[in-house]
Amino acid sequence: MSTSPRFLIVDDDAALASAVASQLRAEFACTIASSIREARAALKTDEPYCGFIIDLRLPDGDGLDVLKLARKRNPNAPAVLLTGSIEVPVINETYDLGASFVAKPLGLRALARILEEAHACAHGLDLRTQRRVADAVAHYDLSTGERDVLIAKIAAIPREVFVAEREISLNTYKSKVRTLIRKLNVESLEDARRLLTGADALAPKR
Repeated sequence: MSTSPRFLIVDDDAALASAVASQLRAEFACTIASSIREARAALKTDEPYCGFIIDLRLPDGDGLDVLKLARKRNPNAPAVLLTGSIEVPVINETYDLGASFVAKPLGLRALARILEEAHACAHGLDLRTQRRVADAVAHYDLSTGERDVLIAKIAAIPREVFVAEREISLNTYKSKVRTLIRKLNVESLEDARRLLTGADALAPKR
């Protein structure tokens, strides 16, 4: 990719937004907006967003409006709507927009999940597959390298390209593949892809 995938964090609580950004910046660039106006300006740029974290209550309106704008531009980017209260109509609309609804404060588990989904999004995977990847990472305790091998397989990135981009040896790659196959309890990397994408869906072996 020519430019780094980026998160958009929309929250008028500067301390909270900064804390979230500091957790994300180890792996992604971040843009922080404190209002709908600033968020709209950020969404008008050519930045390739791979994730959104949006506060429901903003000084100049409703975070759902930002989410709707974000969805128009980035239909497959994972998104989290933050709120201090539980409102069923808002939850339903959030889910209808393909986003997650999280009560404040944003915990490490929720943050880790959206990070996993964002990595999958950055490689062009759709929302459903992103969520399956995040589920697999949590359920099978996949390492970062094993996750990346899995995403690369699903995204049809050639092995040679993957190895070259990460500057690892072919033996290291093969070792990660073997461990991934063992953890997912399947026969091959192709079976792992099928398991995660639902193509000829496989039931994990017990």
